[in-house]
Amino acid sequence: MIIVSNDTGFDAVVSFLIERGYDIKRLPTNHIEPKKTGERNAPVSSEKIATPQTVEVPAKIYGVEQKEIYTVINCLGCQNSSYICMAYTHFYGNQKGLQIYKLMRAKNFVTPSVSWKRSTKIKKFVELILRYCNNSRVAVPPDIYGFLCTAVTVNDTKETMQKKMAKKYGSKAAHLHKILKSFYTSIAEIH
Repeated sequence: MIIVSNDTGFDAVVSFLIERGYDIKRLPTNHIEPKKTGERNAPVSSEKIATPQTVEVPAKIYGVEQKEIYTVINCLGCQNSSYICMAYTHFYGNQKGLQIYKLMRAKNFVTPSVSWKRSTKIKKFVELILRYCNNSRVAVPPDIYGFLCTAVTVNDTKETMQKKMAKKYGSKAAHLHKILKSFYTSIAEIH
């Protein structure tokens, strides 16, 4: 699908649909030949209809889904490069994580724009943390995302977060804290 418009407001829709697996892009109108005044379109046979050309975008970078790499940047913000680097190395290992980080830094952390709320960014980022760092497969309470949205602040230390987790989740808190403790500061910086 191609949206022909100079309105960059469509970029959020394009990003949203790309995340859901659609092949879509927006082209500015300067890619379209203007029609001369009074000119009428002649009927076109099906043999003359051109197949749209699409730019091949690699689905994976160093074996990692491009969408996932972009999600980290979109959640943490491109100004938080140290948190992005930390996330990549925790998720993908030191060598691969640093390769991905250096590549994205060279591209100035440019990603398709999204208009996610803070709660959505935290949810998506914590989902990645749990996917890659929950080695013991601890059962995760469904309200963990909402809890982290309100509980984590820039003034919290690992110790204060451990106490908040213990108060909220009791016996599960130690396991959850072990998984999340490296990321509390990153989560607090999500806007």
